[in-house]
Amino acid sequence: LSLVSAPVDVLSSRLAAIAEAKARDPRVLGAHLEGPFLHPDFRGAHDPEALRDPDPATVGRLRDAAGDALIQITVAPDRPQALTAIE
Repeated sequence: LSLVSAPVDVLSSRLAAIAEAKARDPRVLGAHLEGPFLHPDFRGAHDPEALRDPDPATVGRLRDAAGDALIQITVAPDRPQALTAIE
């Protein structure tokens, strides 16, 4: 399941729900966090107000909410702190 950009609290809640669904149903493979760490110039249909830099604390919070359900995160590597957050 892919999640578009939203506030971190909303994304955390959605990731937790996906983790619960994955635990109940093996057909749920996991989550793709498509946003909010996109470059504003290349955001596609994502709400520009929901975009943010990928700081390690926020990435960690989202990973914790998802447990083992987070499969992929899309990150614009040119955003401030992106390489640190990716590590």
